[in-house]
Amino acid sequence: MSPADIVKVRLQCQGVPMQGHAAGSPRPKYRGPVHCLLTIAREEGVLGLYKGAQALALRDGPAFATYFTTYNVICEKLSPPGQTRPGTIRPNPISTPYPSPLF
Repeated sequence: MSPADIVKVRLQCQGVPMQGHAAGSPRPKYRGPVHCLLTIAREEGVLGLYKGAQALALRDGPAFATYFTTYNVICEKLSPPGQTRPGTIRPNPISTPYPSPLF
């Protein structure tokens, strides 16, 4: 997770009391994104801003590998022999009203 994700999650999870409800309820720990970022860095150190990054990498690594492997296999299957990616559909040059420099 990036520091921005950590700040976002911490702000979402702190539970801000609504106005007019529970006058004795505890105040939120963080006053805003910058205050949250500085508080985490001060209390937990700079590495505290990267908590959860290892678990995220363990989750996203195999997911991205599967995605790109599948994409590569499909591209190879759809590609004409000798090309590395599928071709594009080109308009019929006879049906175009003007000559195209692409053909």
